[in-house]
Amino acid sequence: MNKQLGALAAPAKRWLERNARIRIYRHPVPHGVEVISDLNRSPEWTTHPEVIFDVGAHHGGVVARFRAEYPSATIYAFEPSSLNRSELTAAFGSDSRVKIYPLAVSSRNGTAVLQLGATSTMHRLPKAQDVVSEASERVTTVTLDSFCESECVPRVQFCKIDTEGHDFEVLLGASGLLSAQRIDFVQFETSFRRDTDYFHPIWEMDSFMNQMQYEMFGIYEQQPCWTGRSSLLYMNAVYVRSTLVNERPVLPRHQDGPTTRWRATRTETPQRRRR
Repeated sequence: MNKQLGALAAPAKRWLERNARIRIYRHPVPHGVEVISDLNRSPEWTTHPEVIFDVGAHHGGVVARFRAEYPSATIYAFEPSSLNRSELTAAFGSDSRVKIYPLAVSSRNGTAVLQLGATSTMHRLPKAQDVVSEASERVTTVTLDSFCESECVPRVQFCKIDTEGHDFEVLLGASGLLSAQRIDFVQFETSFRRDTDYFHPIWEMDSFMNQMQYEMFGIYEQQPCWTGRSSLLYMNAVYVRSTLVNERPVLPRHQDGPTTRWRATRTETPQRRRR
């Protein structure tokens, strides 16, 4: 019965899309638009995550989204800026499920100078070639490896990183967690552009994540150039640990109805579907 319905639905869908000039998606939101929506549809994602990290929590926008979607999860929010952290604390300081830490996550433990940007979203740990202005504050740095060891955090279901160009250093400081496959999903900012060093390039971050046995899950919040140039400046890349993907059974590709899920293994090459 499912095969008969699938055989009828496919040509009807193509006819309607062609004549009405619309797109019909299997899900209300296509993959790559909203990360929480994609997580909830993914068989690799648990519907009841226990631990979520927000590295660079700012005023708590991402914390609020995950808190509303997963009320039983404990969210660790890292925000080194004292002004941003005051806003974060005002919003979630009384929430027992949100733990706020005045720490700058990096590749080493110690202290560093936090460069204060023109807006509250652009505070960052400067790179070696950056000129540090007077608008700065000294902060404590920590690696995720050492933090999880000291706080006895065994596993993280989702780790979001937004540190204004410092994301690769955060990943280096989580090498132990990543190599041990103790983080299920990781999100960070990156860029395809070769004419800026503000964001770490995708080819280096992808190579590192592949070495850690992670593969790309999706690309989100693509941002065009701030100057108005019609090209991509940066985006959020989400990676999933390969061992988690490999735990799922691989379904053969065949027509057995509109709910069939097919994915390629590492040795397979997906073919383009006819519309």
